[in-house]
Amino acid sequence: MSIRKTMLKDAEGAEILREKPRINSKTIDLDRLSKLPPESFGRTYYEFLKRNNVTPDSRLQVRFIKDPELAYVMQRYREIHDLVHTVTGQPTNMLGNQNTAFTSDIDIRFVINLIISKYILRTMGFRYF
Repeated sequence: MSIRKTMLKDAEGAEILREKPRINSKTIDLDRLSKLPPESFGRTYYEFLKRNNVTPDSRLQVRFIKDPELAYVMQRYREIHDLVHTVTGQPTNMLGNQNTAFTSDIDIRFVINLIISKYILRTMGFRYF
């Protein structure tokens, strides 16, 4: 089942598709996040961005997808990437990025990325996938 179809079957997912919220410097107040308590998600996200010299705008815009709703789904997938890094505590090296993508892909059942992840992990010597 596609990510879009899965989202449409879920009340929160359908709401996201209707409202199309974005994660970028226009919607996130980084100065406010920097003043949150150190153990809060917002402050941890801010520290992740600062430590890795990235912003909510660092992800490339989706291109080559003509359907606006499908393009939004892929853009959202890109925009939540650093949030998943923050939640999982994964570094931004190759293995950390792979683990972050793998975590997202399991959650949304993004099958092609799961297959790619399995291949990459096996070539790195992880034989139990």
